[in-house]
Amino acid sequence: MDKRQTASKAASLLDMPCDCGLRVEELVGSRSLRSRLYAMGILPGTEMELRARPCKDGNVCVNVRQCSLVLGESLARAIVCSPVHTSVMDDATDPASGRAVN
Repeated sequence: MDKRQTASKAASLLDMPCDCGLRVEELVGSRSLRSRLYAMGILPGTEMELRARPCKDGNVCVNVRQCSLVLGESLARAIVCSPVHTSVMDDATDPASGRAVN
């Protein structure tokens, strides 16, 4: 099995483990909510990494397209994703700074 293939179990971003690579499978919710995610570069097929578990207010921190974003609970719940076997950010960035190592 290719190490970049996804696991068969897709779930909301809020249900995913920290510090593992994720692939966006679909976006659910209203058109305006999906449009906000599209504007941030979060589309089906996009790979990202969940960096911090939800706080009590529901916010989550993700790395996507070499950027760190904090998403509110409603946006995070609208992202259905599945884990990938390699971390998206490990090969391309320094974990301490989040900057590209190339």
